[in-house]
Amino acid sequence: TYSVYGVDSFGNALGGRLADARATTGTVRAVLVAGALAALFGLAVVRLCQGSAALAALPLWPRIALLTGLTCFPPAFGLSMLTPLAIRLTLPDVRRTGGVVGAIYALGTLGSLAGNFLTGFVLLAFFSTHTIVTGVAATLLALALVAPSGGGREAAGADGAPAPAASAESLTLAAACAIAFGSSFCSMAVEIAASRLLAPHVGVSLYSWTGIIGVVLFGMALGNAWGGRLADRFPRRDVLGASLFAAGLSGLFTVFMHDALARAKGLEELDLVARILIWSGLLFLPVAVFLGTISPQVTRLAVADVAHAGRVAGRIYAWSCAGAILGTFATGWGLIALFGVARLIAGVSAALMLNAVAAGRMWRRPRDLSAC
Repeated sequence: TYSVYGVDSFGNALGGRLADARATTGTVRAVLVAGALAALFGLAVVRLCQGSAALAALPLWPRIALLTGLTCFPPAFGLSMLTPLAIRLTLPDVRRTGGVVGAIYALGTLGSLAGNFLTGFVLLAFFSTHTIVTGVAATLLALALVAPSGGGREAAGADGAPAPAASAESLTLAAACAIAFGSSFCSMAVEIAASRLLAPHVGVSLYSWTGIIGVVLFGMALGNAWGGRLADRFPRRDVLGASLFAAGLSGLFTVFMHDALARAKGLEELDLVARILIWSGLLFLPVAVFLGTISPQVTRLAVADVAHAGRVAGRIYAWSCAGAILGTFATGWGLIALFGVARLIAGVSAALMLNAVAAGRMWRRPRDLSAC
């Protein structure tokens, strides 16, 4: 499932270029229709492959890769282009980059949260996967039909002003992508580690994964919105560094809070879903919130003019998705086995703190660390 992040990476990069070249509601409609058709194509592939002797003869891993590529790649690739398009269409000027990016990221994350809980806890209990995917395709087509009419933005930018010169607080696109990559790697490392940390207390099931993913997505959405406001009000590298440092501290808090909850009485008497949400919320909501503030801030610091906002936002989001997929595979297939859950979370926290010092140039103002 998490390999879809890799597809999102390509889609966001291409969507950023498309957004700067042709940011119109017509383009949004076309992407929505393409996403709906791609979802239906995935259903057709599944039906064609049912009972296929050639497919059954393949080893498990190649079979998973083939089916995932044919069914998930096309819709994920197409729909991931919507984020940079939405940013480019709604961005009035550079000074509001953080708020726009944060709001769009937050809404997108909340949509993922709703889809996660609704599908995991409700839809799968009443409908087949074919019915759910068909409903998704119909929803995308409906959105394409009701999308408001309007033109695109001129390439020169909304205000027609020349691009401002880079300041000491600006980030290069490469630096912004690197920070987004590292933050997403850390967020997925914590999320995958969460399942192992919570397994002795709530088990491993669709419910536990739904709860963990839902809590992390909710925290990321809150962080996106908060980070957007921070980015526009304080577009400074030291504020970005403080956010990264706080994320590292909250990661360390997770390790100590786990030990306290493990000794708490009364939790085992609660309903399973309630236990999952309490454990996940107390342990992983803080770190998810702080990590969610990073992408809007680095985007705000990297965008120099509206005309290139789509490319910058798309590239940053693409590297963020790449960090998420690498963090998922590295954690699930190697890091936990090598270091254990507690040491891994502590290492991730330390990496975030070191990144905070570098990104925020905190050696110039050591008091910023104590302010965290």
